Amino acid sequence: MKILHLGSERAWRGGEQQIAYLIEETRAKGIENYVATRRASALGDYCHKNGIPYIELPFASAISLRTAMGIANYCKQNSIDLIHVHSGKSHTLAVISQFFRNTPIILSRRVCFPVKNSASSRWKYNHSSIQRILCISEAIRTELKPVVKDHSKLLKVYSGIAPEKFQNVKFTGYNLRKRFDIPENHTIVGSVAALTAEKGIFTLLDATNKILEQHPETTLVLIGDGALRDELEEYAKELGVSENVRFTGFAKNVPEILPQLDIFVLASRSEGLGTSILDAFCCKVPAVASNTGGIPEMIEDGITGFLATVDDSEGFASQITKLIEDPELRQTLTKAATEKLKQFDRKVTAEKTIKIYQEVLDELKSNQ
Repeated sequence: MKILHLGSERAWRGGEQQIAYLIEETRAKGIENYVATRRASALGDYCHKNGIPYIELPFASAISLRTAMGIANYCKQNSIDLIHVHSGKSHTLAVISQFFRNTPIILSRRVCFPVKNSASSRWKYNHSSIQRILCISEAIRTELKPVVKDHSKLLKVYSGIAPEKFQNVKFTGYNLRKRFDIPENHTIVGSVAALTAEKGIFTLLDATNKILEQHPETTLVLIGDGALRDELEEYAKELGVSENVRFTGFAKNVPEILPQLDIFVLASRSEGLGTSILDAFCCKVPAVASNTGGIPEMIEDGITGFLATVDDSEGFASQITKLIEDPELRQTLTKAATEKLKQFDRKVTAEKTIKIYQEVLDELKSNQ
């Protein structure tokens, strides 16, 4: 079985990590993986380091004929059985590539917002080459139903995590409190997220302002980087909370940092699933997150964590305060969250995906 994965993004984020996990797991099962990615991308670097065959294409736009032809030619040269699409831009290009060579497509959908019910959307989601659409949460599956005619093609396959990454951590001596001058008596509330509008960091700063009124021995740690960093730092100063907020920048050693948090929070305005919550579960750190997208499929409010309404700084402050004030409650939540993790192991994700690959190829063979 030969699978071509399409990843059009330059940076390394959650989608790229999922491609890597899937390649690693399917490779172990004897599946041959190939990748088409953007030039000078993090995914291309990953393929180069790990000996995965790949091609770099422009991915200049969603309708780049040069890229679409490159995909088709690469499929022909390597006798590719299935194209697995991992981004919106790649989706359109994979469908356009069908004009040059017919190769069946599996689409992974990771973002949770309504698809425009336009002619172009209906065309690319209902194209005959699209065999299955793998939705990383039930929320995404629901969002796609108005556009996709054949609902049987919509399958829920959760994103996977690697629990062993947090069990076999190579400690470097990185001490969050010492590095960022956080007092020993402070509760550390942390978030791992890109500093972008959709991650709700402004709401989180507002919530911190409210928390500090009751619990001044609290520090918010923002792990990640992004276009809004300067603006967020300035906003923290305006609120008067900058002394209690730390911006770490992008961190490669998240498995070493996460266990040092007392409370994890994700204030996203939109989230297909939000696997950083699962990472927190792995580290036995209690979580508070937005009640949006696939998050409620991981966090059962009051059982495996706490939920708050999107953009509701009062709600976030209230839920975080509960955990600051009740260490026993933190332990109760993390115990239930650990049990929940079993549904999201990357091996389970890979097994379900391989089964879908095989079902599609068997169906196509029987219809010949």
